[in-house]
Amino acid sequence: MKCSSCKSSKKTWCKGWRYNKSGKKQMWWCNSCKKRFTPDDGFWKMKHSPKIITEACSSYKRGMSLKNVKDHLSEYRETDISRSSVLNWVRKYSSLLTKKTEKFVPNIKGPLHNDEFFVHVKKKLKCRWVSKDRKTKFRLFGRLSDTKEYGTGAKLLFSTIKQRYKNQFLEAKKRGKKIRFVSDKLGHYRKEFKKYFRNLALVTFGVSIKRQRKYGLNRNNNCIERYHQYSKDRTKIMRAFKEIKSADEILNFFDIHYNFIDEQRLKKRKDGELLHKEQI
Repeated sequence: MKCSSCKSSKKTWCKGWRYNKSGKKQMWWCNSCKKRFTPDDGFWKMKHSPKIITEACSSYKRGMSLKNVKDHLSEYRETDISRSSVLNWVRKYSSLLTKKTEKFVPNIKGPLHNDEFFVHVKKKLKCRWVSKDRKTKFRLFGRLSDTKEYGTGAKLLFSTIKQRYKNQFLEAKKRGKKIRFVSDKLGHYRKEFKKYFRNLALVTFGVSIKRQRKYGLNRNNNCIERYHQYSKDRTKIMRAFKEIKSADEILNFFDIHYNFIDEQRLKKRKDGELLHKEQI
């Protein structure tokens, strides 16, 4: 075990336990710096047990309000927590998991659908920009911006995708099968595609679902439109967010659950198809 103080792992061994209301944790002794420490397992210095914290976060993601999560844990787990604790856990582990998941590069298997939708933050509409792989259903990008401006929306979306997945675009171009972007006809998408992917990829400007049904057209952006409904079904329970940073962290938490935990979508992906072998 690596020491949390001097980072040494050669002269450490188990020594005693640390007790609190949620149970006990193994403590370690470092003979290099002569200190006793508790390893950081992701729940370092947390009052409640990992099972309680993960159950609270999972219940919140699956549609329960903060009050219902609090009542559920009090009734079935005999644990007294506050609503603010549940929200703080969701925000904390959303930030930690976002940093972890950004280190992996998923394999792009189909067209990339891009779109934006609006959420209420303090009774004002804020825009969330999303990119999703049609075949694997993996959400490659999600970011909430204060306005629907060019610099904080489409520009950040395309620049981030190029930075993380440029090698895959180059490989697809060499094979003669360029990756395709699908989006609506918002001018920001057209401008940024020409700037970042003009010679690397293809683009299709799909029509809305309403027009596609009315005129029988094949080009559409239904894949990403369905994602909006998935997010809105959860956010409408909350009515509105109180601040933009909290809203972005919670929506990122939903994306992480969708990408790595949701069994219905994971079953559609073959082993080794989800994550790229190389880490950034």
